[in-house]
Amino acid sequence: MILGTVKQLLPFSELEGNPCFLDVCGNYLTVGTDLSHFKIFDLSRREAKVHCNSKALADLLPGALGIASVKCNTSGNRVSILLSKADGSFDPRICFYDIEMDTVTLFDFESGRQRDAKEMLSLGQETEG
Repeated sequence: MILGTVKQLLPFSELEGNPCFLDVCGNYLTVGTDLSHFKIFDLSRREAKVHCNSKALADLLPGALGIASVKCNTSGNRVSILLSKADGSFDPRICFYDIEMDTVTLFDFESGRQRDAKEMLSLGQETEG
């Protein structure tokens, strides 16, 4: 049995879902949820502070279904998201979100192509895998 003391709770609304993916890099904790949202916390102080408010994958990349993994860099300004398909398998694309620029870039491992998510939508291409 592991015993401990709760020092702080990290809030997630019902709309955001339940945390199921956690990654710590430097002073940043990245949390992904079962409803395809992610949030980043700054752990450099005594109490964790929200560094990046909750983002919905569907808002960043319309048509994307789910998150398989989420991680941020040591500066806390870029997030990588491995996508999952409806059947639970991995999507061949990886999504990169730049927090400061509020931009999304996709890299497709099948085609070897990199594209801006807005460019894909303007070309009328589907974002589903």
